[in-house]
Amino acid sequence: MHHTLAHSQYAKSYLLYRPNFRLHAPKRPLFIQYRFTSHFPCIRTLNPKNLTKYDFRDISGRPSVRPLGNWTLRFRYAAEPSKLGSVNYPNQSTGFFYYWTHPDLSPTAGQLRFRLTPTNDPLLFDSGSDLRKSNGIPWAIPVGRLFGLRDNPYAQMLLDDGLVSEDFIHSKYFRIYQKLRLGVHSVVLESSDDVFPLALPCQHKALHMSSSQGVKRIQLYLDDQSWVEDLKLVELGKKGQSFG
Repeated sequence: MHHTLAHSQYAKSYLLYRPNFRLHAPKRPLFIQYRFTSHFPCIRTLNPKNLTKYDFRDISGRPSVRPLGNWTLRFRYAAEPSKLGSVNYPNQSTGFFYYWTHPDLSPTAGQLRFRLTPTNDPLLFDSGSDLRKSNGIPWAIPVGRLFGLRDNPYAQMLLDDGLVSEDFIHSKYFRIYQKLRLGVHSVVLESSDDVFPLALPCQHKALHMSSSQGVKRIQLYLDDQSWVEDLKLVELGKKGQSFG
């Protein structure tokens, strides 16, 4: 499901910071020589078209994963709401990490996902399904989080794979992520008409609106879902479009 802020009547906002135009643009992403280990080998591509058997991974039962080896970000499966900790990756979590995009969404909606396959045959990718959380939403790391740290190797890999452009990496979108150190579920918008993914069910969503005056955090409340019907996302009797 996708949505625009202009459609919503239930949002609150406040200013997070004002821009400093003297700040330099981020440095060009550096190529990092990945360290290979028997426990956390580095995958070679995130492009589904270029996958090989060497990119196959078994992450079953692990508390966290580092797709690009021990030098990179650690990603957990899900937080445990009733405990201080996290939930391990489910059993039979075997397959391929890849970069997900959708033609109807902005490039900023790109995500790192994990495609489940029973064996290391890349030909099974299309017939597989994405790893999902307990609520049915796909496990995903947004591109802003991937590039949220300086000289992060994901930028270079996606450039080499032809999945993103240098202009995209150096855009204001990622400078905001670095400035505010936004989290996994953060959304950055430059206009109230920008399209952003919204996974339902969801009680609230934090948005960050960028303008010449700075960045405002907007809390979108979805507890009262009656307004969703007014959006007319689909016609009666027809199926809606899903980006899962």
